[in-house]
Amino acid sequence: MPTGARLTERRAELADGEKGTIAPGKLADPAMLSQNILDIPSEALPKTVSVLTVVDGRVIHDALTRESACKGGAPC
Repeated sequence: MPTGARLTERRAELADGEKGTIAPGKLADPAMLSQNILDIPSEALPKTVSVLTVVDGRVIHDALTRESACKGGAPC
């Protein structure tokens, strides 16, 4: 269930039917991380990097292919 802040953001954007939960037909901006941040000690968190990032259905960062939609290939 989305937090109150996320519900408020969705409603402010008039996107209540498109965002906020993971379900068929709804939008999502997923990110795949290099390690499971829920299972590692807090000291290991700074070593976590984005492996794949998708925004608005477009891959904007893919560490496996070294492609980035960001300016100059820099991280977004």
